[in-house]
Amino acid sequence: MKDVTCSNKDRTYPDPKCITHIGGSYWLHTKWEAINNIKTGRESYCVNVKGHRVMVIVKTSNGNDYLTTEPDHTEENNLLQLPNC
Repeated sequence: MKDVTCSNKDRTYPDPKCITHIGGSYWLHTKWEAINNIKTGRESYCVNVKGHRVMVIVKTSNGNDYLTTEPDHTEENNLLQLPNC
């Protein structure tokens, strides 16, 4: 499992579909790499939110896959709160 500590965003797309990359210590994956890794079970990702691990998941909207986090104490996508990579 990889700990996600940063995310790049393209603000020309609406939240949460604006995530273009996720990264951590010494690694950076495009959203397509991460989506493929999650869907195939090759890799899993999590975000540390106030001491709790929240899993990164794939959701689909209008036929388009995007990265988000499992529901936790907030309805916001925790990936959007991370600093840029």
